[in-house]
Amino acid sequence: MVYLKPKISIIIPTFNSEAAVGDAIKSVINQSYKNFEILIIDSDSLDNTVKIVQAFGGHNVRIFSEKDKGVYEAMNKGLDLALGDWVYFLGSDDIFYDNQVLQIFIDEAEQSKAKVYYGNVLIKGNTPWAKDKTVYDGEFNWEKLKSKNISHQAIFYNLNYLNEIKMRYDLNYPVCSDWDFNLRLWLKTEFVYFDVIVAVFTSGGLSTMSSDSFFEVIENKFALPHTGSKNKSIKKTLILFIQKILKILN
Repeated sequence: MVYLKPKISIIIPTFNSEAAVGDAIKSVINQSYKNFEILIIDSDSLDNTVKIVQAFGGHNVRIFSEKDKGVYEAMNKGLDLALGDWVYFLGSDDIFYDNQVLQIFIDEAEQSKAKVYYGNVLIKGNTPWAKDKTVYDGEFNWEKLKSKNISHQAIFYNLNYLNEIKMRYDLNYPVCSDWDFNLRLWLKTEFVYFDVIVAVFTSGGLSTMSSDSFFEVIENKFALPHTGSKNKSIKKTLILFIQKILKILN
């Protein structure tokens, strides 16, 4: 039997990203692990972003350019279009830390049957939540996740699992939807940490410029503690309880 290597879908949302998107794509193309696809989800850029991306046409790069409602709608589109076994989101001004990242992840994923793996990011430039040249932010538990998010540039998700549970980003949170996504997903499945720097995170993007104050109040003051239970009915009850609180306060 021939072993088929898992395919990784790298999703890069873009808007007027001509200054950096080429470096982001090159950091994927240069990976030692080659079974990947690159999806550029562009929000109808007005600069040369599309032309720059099209120049990489021979490297399994697909581009979709149309107006959207923001980065999280672009990420949802990417999830709907992705053809891989795993999915990873790279910012248009971010890059993989080195050329071995995807291979290290695949080696890690082959050791267990987990649906989510995460590592760290190296911060480039100061942010409200991390300083320049620091490594963000180690292993998480439920209490830590309620106070700060795992950078999405550090996470690999099993795409079949996300589709199976119909997991997508909530567009009601224009800045912190990835945090909400991880909180909801944490209640459903195990997150496995591997101590590797996955990407270089460049400050100045959406998450470093503003916040969803409403989201922070709801998710951090009202979210229930994680029990660690494997009982699916308990997890479902927790999720429904949080959703009811959100609906009431809306």
